[in-house]
Amino acid sequence: EAIFFDWEAQTLAIKAGMLRHHVPPSARAWGAAWWRGQALRFLMRPRDWVEKELQMSQERIGWRGKVLALHVRHGDKLKEANRLAASDYVRAVVPMAAAVGAETVFVSTDSPVIVDEIADELKRVGSNLTLAFEGDEIRGTDITNANLQNNLRVNVTRYTLEAVRGVLLLS
Repeated sequence: EAIFFDWEAQTLAIKAGMLRHHVPPSARAWGAAWWRGQALRFLMRPRDWVEKELQMSQERIGWRGKVLALHVRHGDKLKEANRLAASDYVRAVVPMAAAVGAETVFVSTDSPVIVDEIADELKRVGSNLTLAFEGDEIRGTDITNANLQNNLRVNVTRYTLEAVRGVLLLS
């Protein structure tokens, strides 16, 4: 007998908050956070062509072995928070990479200089971590800038696609 997914009943259950804390019995040993992460991973999985693009990007930027991802925002984020120095990031990244056995740190950033600063700081502290980053990623622009669409030097579609690729690589 075929089992059909009852979209209407599930939608009503979600709206009522009934599934907010639901974890299938087979996943309870790992907990709700793990289950939600797995569900999101499944729901947000990229299509085949996106997966191929990600693999090509990983090869191009030197993605090797286990990777620790680092997202550094210096552009518009500075309106909300203080700028952290490269040494602050390295002080956090080196022990995390060691804990998970990462050989590479993927850096996604809007800062044109932070990658070089982090590389210099890693050398200064004697770390063997390799940096991977998109060399042609558009940096030094503020997507919230009202002039962005009028700036002929920035292709908004390319900027958006690169942002999505960066988010997927970070995940």
